[in-house]
Amino acid sequence: MKKVDLKNDPNRVLIIICYITLIFWLLTISAYFNLIPLEFITISHIKLPTFQMWEFFIVFPFVLMVTYLAFVRKSLLSWSEIGFNKGKKGLFNTISYGLIGGIIQGAFIHFTTDHSLLKERIAINFFEKCISAPIWEEFLFRVLMFSMIEMLVILFIKRFKTTPRSEAFTKIIWYFSVIMTLSAIFTLMHGGFSWYIFTFAIIATLVYYKTRSIIAPAITHFISNFVSEGFLYLILSFL
Repeated sequence: MKKVDLKNDPNRVLIIICYITLIFWLLTISAYFNLIPLEFITISHIKLPTFQMWEFFIVFPFVLMVTYLAFVRKSLLSWSEIGFNKGKKGLFNTISYGLIGGIIQGAFIHFTTDHSLLKERIAINFFEKCISAPIWEEFLFRVLMFSMIEMLVILFIKRFKTTPRSEAFTKIIWYFSVIMTLSAIFTLMHGGFSWYIFTFAIIATLVYYKTRSIIAPAITHFISNFVSEGFLYLILSFL
């Protein structure tokens, strides 16, 4: 069998991201569809949500470890190429995009959705919705899946001879299709179609597209969940 030479492969980053995405999805789906039976973890009479614990403390670190050992350490991939960087135009620009995206989504939720104040499991819900989800979900959906499909689109376009104008139009159509498709997948993975989750997914994807840093969509995700899960209302009730 011929050995694959990734270092000299022009599609090296795409191939590696496909590998990483496959590993992440295999471990995620196994828990999501109960192929790996998970039960609630009880610590000091507190029940912890095991799916988020599984993703944040096991799947996410495992995927990062494999990425480092198999690719980063061998100089086949850099952390920057999979979103772990300050962003294209610097950290301030990245944080700004994240905040703007979060404020837009937060305002949409605030004025269109009714929420009751949190009365129990506040700390656990905060970890699950505002720490765990914004990190591992953004890495999987915005960084890995968007980057993978984006590179496939670019390779597809390059195979055909196009004028600059037609290529620009083709990219717009493809990017629109990619963003809508990924947003729909993200929404359905949350238990069914929801407009506020769908709009969030679109905003988070656009924020990542503009910055190429996981920081921006993670901030947007944090603000969105902070509002949608009732934490904002909890704070306002004490003021």
